Order: sequence, then structure tokens, then C-alpha cells
Amino acid sequence: MILTVDIGNSAVKVGLWKGDSLVGKYLFDTKSLIGNPAALAKGLRAIPSDGITHAAMCSVVPTLTPAMASAIGDLFGIEVMKVDGETEAALKIYYADRTKLGADRVAAAIGAYSKYGGPCVVCDFGTATTIDLVEADGSFAGGIIAPGIGMMAELVAEKTAQLVRTEPRKPEKLLGDSTSSCIESGIYHSAVGLVEATVMRLKEESDTRLKVIATGGFASLVAEGTKAIDIVDDNLVLEGLRLALPSE
Repeated sequence: MILTVDIGNSAVKVGLWKGDSLVGKYLFDTKSLIGNPAALAKGLRAIPSDGITHAAMCSVVPTLTPAMASAIGDLFGIEVMKVDGETEAALKIYYADRTKLGADRVAAAIGAYSKYGGPCVVCDFGTATTIDLVEADGSFAGGIIAPGIGMMAELVAEKTAQLVRTEPRKPEKLLGDSTSSCIESGIYHSAVGLVEATVMRLKEESDTRLKVIATGGFASLVAEGTKAIDIVDDNLVLEGLRLALPSE
């Protein structure tokens, strides 16, 4: 059995794998685990431990990374492989400073390239939105980072005096007829437009068809509004972590 852990800014996702089948998925609030070893241990104890022999983790929350690795070691008696920009697995990474490349972006790119081949565009709609290109030969060519849908909704309310916080959703029509519906449409179509414009530009620069794979908490929501996304894979990062582990 394999344990994979994706530590994100909003949530910690844990996958339990038997071979290439995901047999369990667990979700925890990131903030509730930071500086709280008791909560971290309690959460991990909910995962069946029988037969877990390997673990891989990616994290964008440095304050939680060592605590998670230590807790997994204590509870399951295994060492955790950390996947990040310096991991030599499946991809050839071209980045100005590989230590600064988001570990979740690496795991998602590994998952997308391993499962769907290249060239491919990997869109991760989480706290932030990232769009990355993996070339046909497995080269990570780089990407873009933008505020996520949830972040945009928070910023609109936080940075203005009269605009309200709205929940991200697909609007019924393009033009809103109230302040809240105008904000909803603006936020949603900003995300959709970002994907469409980026994919269009990448396709113009490529002489082959690009597969576009989306993942993250808002992936399905964004995919409802555009034909630019070919595949939604909710478990892409967790599977990328599994695939990054050395084969036995």
C-alpha cells in the first residue's frame, strides 16, 4: 500500500493506494493541523495502516512539512519521499530556481504526463491558479500563477468598501443585474478567460495538439464554462506523487 499526501494552503489531501487503485481518500483543513501535533496524529490514525510500505508527499506549507513527515514516520514506520522541484522523476525540469518551483505543480505535471502523455497543459485550480506546460519529451517548460477563484472572491470584499463576498459559482448569465451577480460573473469568467487565453496562445506556439488537464478544488466548476479543458482529474496530484516513487 502507498500513502500520498498533498499539503495545500487550504486543505491537506491524503490518498491510500493499492497498486494503481485509489482505495481511500482523506481531507483535512490545513490551518487546523499547523502547530497542532495532536490533531495531525488523530487525523492520520483514521487511515488504515496495515500494509503501508511507501509514502510520498508534496507541500506548499513549509511550517507543516516536517511535522507531517515525522508523524507518518512515527505512526506507520516508513520514510516519506518529498516531491519538489529538485525531484528527478519522469520530468526534465527547466526552471530558473528549481527550489522555488511549487511541489504541487511538480506532482500534478508528473501525474498528467505519466497518465496522458505530452505535450500537455496542466491547470490546477486551488487557492492559486497555476497553468503549466509539459512538452512531448517530458520537459517542464514553465507556466503561470494567478489568484485562485476563492482568493479573488476574498480580495474583492477585503479591498473594497462597498463590494460583498460572494461564493464562487457559475453565473446563470454573462452580465449580472446586481452587485453580487456582477462579482460572481467577473470572478468566474476571469478564471475561464485565463485558461482559454493561455491555452490559445500555447496552441499557437505548438505544432501539435495539446491535451489540457485540470485538477484542484475549482476544476470542475471552471470546466463547466469552457471547451478548452479536455480532462478533469481530481486526483492528479495524489497520483503524480504515487508515480514519482521509485518502482520496486
